[in-house]
Amino acid sequence: MCKKQRFIHFSLKRTMLLALVFVSLVAKVDVMASDLINDLTIKGIVKEAKSSTPLPGVTVIIKGTNQGTITDIDGQFSINASTDDVLIFRYIGYMQKEVKVSSSTFIDVQLQEDLYGIDEVVVTGYGVQKKSDLTGAVSSVSAEKLNSIPIPNIEHALQGMAAGVNIIPRSGKPGEGADIQIRGISSVNGTNPLVIIDGVSGNLNSLNPADIASIEVLKDASSAAIYGATGGNGVILVTTKKGTAGKMRVSANAYRGFENPVNMVEMMNAQEYLELVEELNPRGKTPINYEPDTVDSFNWQEAIFQQALSENYDVSISGGTDVSTFLFSTSLDKQ
Repeated sequence: MCKKQRFIHFSLKRTMLLALVFVSLVAKVDVMASDLINDLTIKGIVKEAKSSTPLPGVTVIIKGTNQGTITDIDGQFSINASTDDVLIFRYIGYMQKEVKVSSSTFIDVQLQEDLYGIDEVVVTGYGVQKKSDLTGAVSSVSAEKLNSIPIPNIEHALQGMAAGVNIIPRSGKPGEGADIQIRGISSVNGTNPLVIIDGVSGNLNSLNPADIASIEVLKDASSAAIYGATGGNGVILVTTKKGTAGKMRVSANAYRGFENPVNMVEMMNAQEYLELVEELNPRGKTPINYEPDTVDSFNWQEAIFQQALSENYDVSISGGTDVSTFLFSTSLDKQ
């Protein structure tokens, strides 16, 4: 091989070597650029879709991994992710949402209320449990059920509405209340449950059944744990109706009924009573100087128990604006 041929061969080898080095450098630069693009610090804010209010405590997780974070008190978050990652946003009472990162470094997320799934969550004490796990521990009575029975006393209206709740009337006096036992007698110091009306301790007798939106009965220790020893005999949570924004609304409800005793005891008349006394007398003589046929008869049950009139009238006025609402109600009960 001549010197010229050797020089050309050497030049070709050097050119190929330089080309390989150049390709390697380009590939390395591309990898570095790709790493820079795929390793981003994603920041953003999570808001409620309806009111645009920031949501604190929202869980933000990279899909398919255990890497995640939560939003702060202002609803803001920061997380390291790549352009191919998908962020999952989860919050109790709101629908889950997935957002792809792409090349944006700031994400504005709005979560919609989960109107169907919220019924599956029950807040008990300091925690949250599934409603399926509390079927026997929590009973709920809606306003529709209460209004379906024309009873002026809420305690009597609860009778037969909630499992495990026993209603025992104190007496037969008109308007008299009743003793409530939740799952039997649970304390030697008292059996009445704790009544919470709109977050404040109260009395059921002070409420008009028409003003109640719902009643929740907490029947075990886990659901009533937040109330301590005072909730040892159970807790009755009462939520009253509230006004709504818009035009003023006036509603009225009235009913009138009659009350009669049932299952009255069959009584003997005067003749039957004297004949019975005569048969029971060992001497065969009656202690009364009257003949049975001449004695007048009275049915004392019919004389004492008479048909009673029961009336109830309710009137409420509600309304308000987006800033404040109001509801005024009054009732008249006559039993």
